[in-house]
Amino acid sequence: MFTGLVEEEGKITKIVKDQNGLKITIECSKIIDDLKVDDSVAVNGVCQTAVDVEKSSFTVQAIRDTIERTTFKYLKNGEKVNLERAMKLSSRFGGHIVQGHVDCVGKITDIKYNSLSTTYSIIPKREYIKYFVAHGSVTLDGVSLTVQELFESYFTVSIIPHSLANTGISRWKIGTEINIECDILGKYVDRLLNLKESSISINRLKELGY
Repeated sequence: MFTGLVEEEGKITKIVKDQNGLKITIECSKIIDDLKVDDSVAVNGVCQTAVDVEKSSFTVQAIRDTIERTTFKYLKNGEKVNLERAMKLSSRFGGHIVQGHVDCVGKITDIKYNSLSTTYSIIPKREYIKYFVAHGSVTLDGVSLTVQELFESYFTVSIIPHSLANTGISRWKIGTEINIECDILGKYVDRLLNLKESSISINRLKELGY
């Protein structure tokens, strides 16, 4: 499990295609300190397993389904990616619950700049818009963010300068495709409401404080 608080940006130094998918080697300096083979790492929000760890880099194996579902299909040598190690139970829980299981790829459709923040408009796949709520949580390329405004087919997020300076968000442009993971709570509630024999209802959820 992750929190959506990016620890550093790593640099892709090697991509090898094989029959199973892609082997991706990433150079980094911070998270490598205690990283071990079989540890989980979120790479642009995608949970991956370290299959090899060197002094200043590690390698992951991305399977075909992951490549098709995420922006991994567009990765190139020299590209920077957001990195986060799996959280420790002893750590403070900033951000929100992030599994590293990308739901869909969204697209940046508009960018507005001001002195305090930068606002991005993002269109997800239509079937996922139901999982968003204004002021709720969303993970974009591994970054835990708050939905600022929600519309019929898109939502907006506002990014402070610190986040721009320390993540790959600074490279987003109109047309950029990004990994989206919806808040797990919304997905579980939707699942419960759609079970045929479920006793859960909107009124019951309200009674429980949702």
